Amino acid sequence: MLNNRFFTRLKNTDPDCFKKLVPISGDVRLPKLGLKPEDEQTLIDNVSIVYHGAATVKFTEPLPIAMNTNFEGTKKLLELSQRMKKIEVFVYISTAFAHTQKQVLIETIYPPPAKVEDVYKFIEDYGDDKQATLKFIHGQPNTYTFTKSLSEAYLSQHHGNVPTVIIRPSVVCAAIKEPLKGWLENWYGGTPLLMNASEGWLRLARGHYNNRIDVIPVDFVTNLSIIAAAKAKRTNDVQVFNSTTTADNPVTWSDYNKYFIKEMVRHRKNDLPYPELSFIESKTLLAIATLFMQTIPAHVLDLWLKLTGKEPRYVKILAQVILLRDAYEHFTSQNWIMRSDRTRELHSSLSPEDREEFQCDPIQINWPEYLRDYSRGVIKYLKPRKMY
Repeated sequence: MLNNRFFTRLKNTDPDCFKKLVPISGDVRLPKLGLKPEDEQTLIDNVSIVYHGAATVKFTEPLPIAMNTNFEGTKKLLELSQRMKKIEVFVYISTAFAHTQKQVLIETIYPPPAKVEDVYKFIEDYGDDKQATLKFIHGQPNTYTFTKSLSEAYLSQHHGNVPTVIIRPSVVCAAIKEPLKGWLENWYGGTPLLMNASEGWLRLARGHYNNRIDVIPVDFVTNLSIIAAAKAKRTNDVQVFNSTTTADNPVTWSDYNKYFIKEMVRHRKNDLPYPELSFIESKTLLAIATLFMQTIPAHVLDLWLKLTGKEPRYVKILAQVILLRDAYEHFTSQNWIMRSDRTRELHSSLSPEDREEFQCDPIQINWPEYLRDYSRGVIKYLKPRKMY
């Protein structure tokens, strides 16, 4: 990991910087976090700030696995933090989509989606039954957001004397400035969906052109996490900060068409001609339009490939593209407002120099410039995908 190119500038300015790192092996899914006794004691004796971002982010994760990783992992790490002799703050990286039953999300703790004992009773009775799980987590789109919401409520009720901060980022995307403009290192978040549209594979989705899509640069989330930890107050209340954009500096799907997708086409990254993502609000009309505009043409193209002695591929690729689209439907079809008042207030309390160094105010994002840099970053920093 330390050989990643984004550390190049740091190595050049401070060659000995990595001597400060003490690697410790662990796993939030294991008993006692998978820590060796001596490593656990090292943490208890020396750590003052805990950042907890380990999670399974799969929308389709079976509930028993999501609970063990996201909820139990959080519970175990909080318990360890409560034993740390120098603990100053516990920072939990949640998600702004943990409470999508709210049309307007504010920076507060919401009631849990279920009682923990009821969750484990359900798992005992139904295991990883997908249909039963969807009914049980009613109001939540998937097990990821469900377990994140449950974890937030648990921290609020059980953090004890440990000052606790919850950071709620929306869809985390490419860096706006640090370590490099447009930098990203994986295909998580909304990037695969956007690339499917940019390459011409995805042409239809449920929603509206003018729906706000809440995305945030990864360095904004990092900067907010640093500031919130440094400014954490000793209080009985958990401090919540949303790392979001829709309330103060919204960007829409039409903006993505205009800047991200067109930039990809300019670099000739489209597999199919004339890529553009169109939106349909009706689920029924979307299914009909998909059939005639994508599914039938895919079968025709595969037939042509067979007749010319080539391996058919369009139907197979399209099936995976539609599967991903449908997994994101809850997010593309909604139009939330996610407020970031406390985040903006926290950022404005910094000195002018620190405000520039630790940017996290959504007002600072220039969307046309950012979306173009984001698309260039996908081309420059990510390995080409194998199309399913």
